[in-house]
Amino acid sequence: MSAPAPALAAAPKPIVKVRLADAANAGACVSLIFSLLLVVFPTYFPDVIIESWFDGRLTAGMLLFALLFNCALYERIARLRSAKTDALAFLAIGLGTAITVSCFGLIFPAVVLLTQLRQQARAHEEVLALAYFAVVAAVFFPFLIIRFTQDLKKKKTEV
Repeated sequence: MSAPAPALAAAPKPIVKVRLADAANAGACVSLIFSLLLVVFPTYFPDVIIESWFDGRLTAGMLLFALLFNCALYERIARLRSAKTDALAFLAIGLGTAITVSCFGLIFPAVVLLTQLRQQARAHEEVLALAYFAVVAAVFFPFLIIRFTQDLKKKKTEV
């Protein structure tokens, strides 16, 4: 055995570099799952979303789903690239997800009220569409934040 072999094994793992393609693939998977649920359960799935919105559980449910999905995705990306995770990245994922879902949660009542003033039947469709956009945005947006901050950190070290 050569002498450098143990030294190479003890080298620290690099921190995960997130690509936007990873987040885009995850957003596409969430979109596909949402679409399949609509096709397979055309009345039940929208009814569950509408009822959870009326009960005030939709925002919390979307936040929990997106947060768990994003953390699992970040962990998977790290494992595939043989890199170590960063606690600051998990914080950015959590904050980005919470901000995105909360903003959509604030938009829901206003859009539904405006829709009800125009056409009563379209209010349920608006809630369903906003739920879709909120979940996809909550999956993509935190990784967009991480990607841009990684570029800023890289530019600071080069200067």
